[in-house]
Amino acid sequence: MHARWATAGLLFVLLARGALAARLELDASPEAYLAHGVGWDALQRLEEDYALGEPVVIGMRAAGGTVFDVETLAALVELTRRLSELPSVQEVVSLANTTALARRGDALEIAPLLPPGKLTPKKALILGERIAAHPFFRSLLVDENRETTFLLVQLPRNARMQARLQTMAKIRAEADRFAASHRTIHLAGGAVTKEALTRSVLSDVTFFLPAVLVLLSALLWVAVGEWPAGISSLLCASAPATAVLGTMAALDTPLNLAGTGVLVLMVVSGLSQSVHYLHEVRRQHGRRGSPRGRQERHQTLLSAVEAVAWPAFLATALASTCFAGLALVTSGPWRSLALISALALPLVFIANHFLLPVLL
Repeated sequence: MHARWATAGLLFVLLARGALAARLELDASPEAYLAHGVGWDALQRLEEDYALGEPVVIGMRAAGGTVFDVETLAALVELTRRLSELPSVQEVVSLANTTALARRGDALEIAPLLPPGKLTPKKALILGERIAAHPFFRSLLVDENRETTFLLVQLPRNARMQARLQTMAKIRAEADRFAASHRTIHLAGGAVTKEALTRSVLSDVTFFLPAVLVLLSALLWVAVGEWPAGISSLLCASAPATAVLGTMAALDTPLNLAGTGVLVLMVVSGLSQSVHYLHEVRRQHGRRGSPRGRQERHQTLLSAVEAVAWPAFLATALASTCFAGLALVTSGPWRSLALISALALPLVFIANHFLLPVLL
């Protein structure tokens, strides 16, 4: 009876921690590996002094034609306006809003390169001539064949990953509005790379993690011979990982790419210790015979713990010490990987040698 209550309690804790872990953010920023390294402080000062943000480059390509026509420029003006109105976008630079020094009589002023008013073929031609004569924009905003123009979108660099994903989804949706049979839209930049990495990892976790759990349940059933023991082993292997993720979510600490490896480490380590313990239980059964009462069963479970706990403790202590030593590295993701592993491995040991016997 106590095993059923313990299993029910563990399931409740796992569900509660799992619901909390669902709020955990994944930070796939590659620059996290450079934090606190050589030149990092100088880069941070440069970004603060010049208000540099996260770049997104949108390419609008009129294949076989030119971007300096009324239809393409009208689409570009509207896309620039829509992106500029997004609250999470700092700045947008395109042919539609670029400015340059211009002479007005005897004075110099900053004026837009695109003539104001309704777009006409003549104004599109004037803009093309001004861009071609500009020493900077002629290579920044258009390609050599004048078939592609680029919009430069700047996002806040210190935005949270979830907010960044939402912003990228809005930018992509707005850009796709202007795709046509004769006009294609392309996105590039650091924010796009981070979005692809994050969505790829989230997709893998969403699909493969349940599939792996189902497969492991079947394999444990075959290896142990009793499906309750296999399920209990799987619950004990999942408990430390769920506890760590839930705690990180509660502390509002994002999970980086290196930290995702801790989940695999914890599950593999937990399952290996569970399999060793369950096989020792079966060996005890073979030596003593099947237990006839609750007292004999408890004695068998305790004997199995005594047989495997000390070697597992030494292995856990050695691994945790090695990971704790890696916490001295300067790379943020690797340091968090080392710290999480050093704290998580003892949880794995406790779950498999104190909790698993109770569930059985």
